[in-house]
Amino acid sequence: MSSQETLVKYYEALSIGDLDTVADCMDIPSKFISLYGVVEHANREDVIETYRGIIDSWNAQGISNKIGYKAEEFEVTRIQKNAELIKTSLSNFDLSGNFLQTWDCTYVLRFHDGKWLVSLGTTNNERTVSMK
Repeated sequence: MSSQETLVKYYEALSIGDLDTVADCMDIPSKFISLYGVVEHANREDVIETYRGIIDSWNAQGISNKIGYKAEEFEVTRIQKNAELIKTSLSNFDLSGNFLQTWDCTYVLRFHDGKWLVSLGTTNNERTVSMK
C-alpha cells in the first residue's frame, strides 16, 4: 500500500467513524497540529480519543465527519526512502450532506514494518476547535 492509499484509507475510516482503522493508519508516537493546539499520540488509545473528540466537536457544530478529497490531487514529496510528505485540500459537509468549506492538511508519513503510517498531521481547519 502506498502512502497515498494509506491516506485514502484514513479519510474513508474517519468518514464512517471507524476509529480503529484510523488508529491503524497512525504511527506511534505521532502528532496532530491544528490552529488550536498540538496533540501527541503516545499509544493507540490516544489516537482514538483524539479523533473521537474531533468528531464530537464537528457534530456539535452540525458538521458531518464525512471528508471530501481528491486523491489524484495529493501533492506527494519524497523526503527520504522511508518518509513522504503529502499536501492536500479537504472538504467537509453539514449533517445533511451540503458542502461547508475546504481546508488544507499536510502529513508526514513514515514507512515502517511494511506499511506507510501517518506520523504528523497539520491542518488549518478553523472548525476543528477541540481535539480531546
